[in-house]
Amino acid sequence: MVWSNESVRELALQHFVLAADNTYLLRSGEGPEGELFLNVVRQGHYGDSEERIAATWQGVYAFTPDGDLLASTSVYTAEAVEATLTDAVAAWNERSAADETIATAEASTQRDQRAHAGTRWQNFYPEDGLVLHSWARYLPHETESAPGQEPLDPERRSMDYAWFTADEMSGLVPARLEEGATREVDPAVVERLARFHVVDSVPCLPQCFDAEDVETAEMTARIERVDGARIHVRMEGRTRAASTSRMERAATWMRVEGPGPFVSEHGVTGRILGRAVYDTASERFVAFDMLAVGETWRAPWRAADAAPSPENRQVIPLGIGFSLAADTPSARIPPGFVELYGWDRPNTVRRTQRESVRRRTDTEPVD
Repeated sequence: MVWSNESVRELALQHFVLAADNTYLLRSGEGPEGELFLNVVRQGHYGDSEERIAATWQGVYAFTPDGDLLASTSVYTAEAVEATLTDAVAAWNERSAADETIATAEASTQRDQRAHAGTRWQNFYPEDGLVLHSWARYLPHETESAPGQEPLDPERRSMDYAWFTADEMSGLVPARLEEGATREVDPAVVERLARFHVVDSVPCLPQCFDAEDVETAEMTARIERVDGARIHVRMEGRTRAASTSRMERAATWMRVEGPGPFVSEHGVTGRILGRAVYDTASERFVAFDMLAVGETWRAPWRAADAAPSPENRQVIPLGIGFSLAADTPSARIPPGFVELYGWDRPNTVRRTQRESVRRRTDTEPVD
């Protein structure tokens, strides 16, 4: 563990103001935070080369308030982070006449942050809605890595959050509050699960789906019993989505060579089963546990005019768990694809799914 390491903690707490944020949302460059983020990372370990445009830009960055990089690393070990922080302290100590620059930058940043604060996705946390914490992992299997694919790590896990408004949440409970009552869950809610949450996020770089990629998205809610104000609900459903990604140029992480364009197929199926308890007095869920179990498949990147190789297609059993999130600061981290939910957010330009994750279909032109 990095931040529980005594040396790392001592360096970090003594010399730095610590912050953690979602790089996926900052990559848009929107507002002063996004502009600062892009300026810093382009000085760092990923650089500003075209080859790394599709990188996540995640890592540990130490920089001045005016955006000058001191040190950075993408190697997430205690030793690497300690070395990075040590280098950053040394670089800071070597700076000359920094005080005036820092004071000016801090005042400007504070003004910009106050003006931009209302558009951060954290401020759209559904206080009266439903927030779920999710985990994804590959289930036990004997599948080996296919040629051109990333090695499978049976210990790898990923996590995310799923947000639902109060109206969307109420659609998970049958209108008639009596045992045996059922309802079909709003297709828009189930489609959101299929596009953004029942996805293969285990390899670290998840790909979501466009609406037209969703082949199946259905869920039924049934009341199993009523205990006073407590409504016990059982949920069952299915999702299936499949897509073809397209990149005009090869990047290192694609493990492919040539002039391009390149394509790759992937998809996810899930059988959903869950139980929840809804409290009519507080109009909130007080318990929520749901599983999506199915398969994920993906093919290695290949030239767009080359035929797919069925033997290289990986099919891996996938499990995703959802539970009621605690009301803690960490639970207010926005879902990875929140900007694609379709929720209105003032003073911003919401990108499309393809613009956000740089996915292209075979027929879609690339700017």
